[in-house]
Parts: sequence; structure tokens; C-alpha cells
Amino acid sequence: MNRIALLITVAVLALMTPLSFAAAPDTGHAEDAAHAVDAHANDHGGGHGDAHAANPLASVDEGFWTGVTAIVLFIVVFGLLSTMVWPKIVAGLDERNNKIVGEIAAAEQARKQAKEALDEYEKNLAAARAESQKMLEETRAQQSQLAAQLKANADIELGAMREKALAEIEAAKKQALGELYSESVNLATTMAGKILQRQVTVDDQQRLMDESIAEMKSVS
Repeated sequence: MNRIALLITVAVLALMTPLSFAAAPDTGHAEDAAHAVDAHANDHGGGHGDAHAANPLASVDEGFWTGVTAIVLFIVVFGLLSTMVWPKIVAGLDERNNKIVGEIAAAEQARKQAKEALDEYEKNLAAARAESQKMLEETRAQQSQLAAQLKANADIELGAMREKALAEIEAAKKQALGELYSESVNLATTMAGKILQRQVTVDDQQRLMDESIAEMKSVS
């Protein structure tokens, strides 16, 4: 942009310089020309006066053509600048502007995508935390339920074992009592036989055994 402005300035100065020289000719040169015309007129008389009187018109004509040349040169330079240089500058500026706009749009899109990714991450993290908390609570509930079930099973097994032990103790007690009854009856029969000095029959033994068992049951 600075280069184009410099070129335009140089072109304008180049065009204005001939115009300034054409509009303001050298004063000393004009006076010398006037003295020369007067001297020549005095020497040669009025016959040559018309020829020298035409010199100022020639200077005006030369200045006119110089101005026309300057205008044409300005138009040519301006045309070259507007057709060859300026479009490239405009294209470069447009390209740079489009690049900046594209970079801004890309940055905005990247920022938007990053925000969406962050929101999605936070959402997934919250869901994972909720799921882990739910699983932990379910595990605790299952552990509590399992502990209660194990305790109930243990209580049932202990109750069954206690009942079985009591039954076995009761059976052993009855068996021991039965054996004790039998031994007592045998002993009583033997002693009674010796005392009575006679043989006790089987019926007598059975009767004595039944009586003894009945008495012991009533006592127990």
C-alpha cells in the first residue's frame, strides 16, 4: 500500500513539473528575448517586425502541448496503476481479509467444539459417578441381604443341631434308664430268689421288671 502511494505521488510530481515550467517561464530569458527583438527591429526596420512578433505565440503553443503531454502521461500512468497494480493490491487485501475471517471462524469453531467436548465429558463423568454410586449402594444392599440370609441359615442350622442333640440326649437317657431298669430288675430278682430260697420263674421276673419300671417312671 505504501509502495502504491509512493508511485502515485511520483507520477503526480512528474506530471505537474512540466506544467509548472510551462506556466512560469524564466523571466531573464524572456527579457533577453525582448531586447533581442527590439534590437533586431531597429536594425532591420519594420520589414522583419511581423516575423519576430510571432515568437510569443510559439511559446504558448509549446506550453499547450506540454500540458497535453502531461495529461496524457497522467492518464496512462493512472490507467496502468488502476488496471495492473491496484487489482493485485485489492486481491491481496481481499485474500488477507478472507484468511483472517477464515482463521477467526476456524478459531470460533474450535472453541465451540472444545466447549461441546467439555460439556460431553462433564456429562459422561456425572453419569459415571451416578452409576458407580448406584452400583455401590446395590452392592451394600446385597451384602446386607447376604449377611442376613447367612445369619438366618446359621440360626436354623444351630436350632436343628440343638434339637438333634436334645433328641439324642433324650434317647441316650432313655436307653441308659432302660438298661439301668434291666440291671436293677435282674439284681432284685437274684436277691429275692436268694431271700426266698426258691427259683424265680420267668413270669415272676417279668412281673417284677414291669413293676420296677413303672415305679421308676413314676419317680422320674
